[in-house]
Amino acid sequence: MKRVIIEIILSVIFYTLLAWVLSGAAQMFRAIVQFEETDWSQGGEFYFTFNLIPFFILGLFSIFYAFYSFKTRSTNKRTLKWMFTSMTEYSEGDERESIITSKATRAGYYTYGVTVPIFMIILVFSPFFNEHFPSYPFYTLAAILNISTIVYGVVWVREYRK
Repeated sequence: MKRVIIEIILSVIFYTLLAWVLSGAAQMFRAIVQFEETDWSQGGEFYFTFNLIPFFILGLFSIFYAFYSFKTRSTNKRTLKWMFTSMTEYSEGDERESIITSKATRAGYYTYGVTVPIFMIILVFSPFFNEHFPSYPFYTLAAILNISTIVYGVVWVREYRK
């Protein structure tokens, strides 16, 4: 159970960090477009700053996450392909854990099916938010993934404790 809880927490942190990094990259691309559209014939200056801290934090976290995932694999099949295409929270040890995983996956899938339409409706208002919060779609997608992941973890722990 401890392994699943840690994997859920690490997944939520990863999705949030990834949204932070992608929002910074989107700001950089917007600055590049603004730079290219500037009329330099009349002179002027152009400044833009780019924060590399999110990239470094995501890189360090990804290394830690990959190392942790590699070390906690219960099988001897520790190839890179297998490590990146499977999730440890889905590796059942017995029939009971298989049933628990099935129930938690069903709950996560149901949550995903409910949150996606809700956030699609919220994204309709994206033009109003883009001026003040241009990275809004990245955080919306991260919220969908985080909510489904948290529901999966809560149901898994609840079913495990029964």
